[in-house]
Amino acid sequence: MQLTKQQVTYIDDYLKHHKVKYWDIRIELLDHIVTKTEVLMREGLSFDKALEEVHVSFGNHLRKYHHSTIDYDIFVNGDGYASFVEEKRDALFKKYRRERKEEFNTVFGPIEKKIGLIVFCVLLFLLTKNLSDKVFVGLFAVLAYLPIFSMFFLGIKNFFKYRIKNSLNIQTAFTVSILGVGFLNLTLQLGPRVLNWEHLRALFAIMAIFQFVFTYLGLKVYRKSLKEYANLHRKLQSI
Repeated sequence: MQLTKQQVTYIDDYLKHHKVKYWDIRIELLDHIVTKTEVLMREGLSFDKALEEVHVSFGNHLRKYHHSTIDYDIFVNGDGYASFVEEKRDALFKKYRRERKEEFNTVFGPIEKKIGLIVFCVLLFLLTKNLSDKVFVGLFAVLAYLPIFSMFFLGIKNFFKYRIKNSLNIQTAFTVSILGVGFLNLTLQLGPRVLNWEHLRALFAIMAIFQFVFTYLGLKVYRKSLKEYANLHRKLQSI
């Protein structure tokens, strides 16, 4: 038995009621719930009873209302969905970290590219010795933060283009992409306390190069995720 459009809308509203705010996760849950509900209805259950069983199967609870003719209600408790979202967040975090590692193997996998990266880093490092402090800081600030600004610009651009918001996939991909920022910030905060300026320049150069590579690979993963879910969001909007 196939659910009606009204029943599917009812389930979507039910998920919104339980604060499943990420549209991509809500679509995934909606697909699971609709499929399970249809199976149970083919076995003879009513829509309400089937949805009740599916509700409980996700780890949610049915609680009694006091002074009401309704004994149980699926709108009272949605703890199972909150747990589902957190488990999904953890899984996506691992997924995008794995994809970033794969991007490194793709971009810098061949030995000649690894050698090229090392040579570039060495030359850039040697260049810092002949730069004034002001030029040095400016150059490596651009090197370190340019990919991050690119991600912010890309996100803002696509928000206005597709009106995308509250996507757990895109949000997690972005978080994974900027993980390297903390290393450079930590260097800036702790470095002056334990190193002289010459040593700090060298460390800052190394960390800036590291962050550039780290964030550039994250940017590639973020762009791929953004494109995939932007297209999905656009298709859903047109239905």
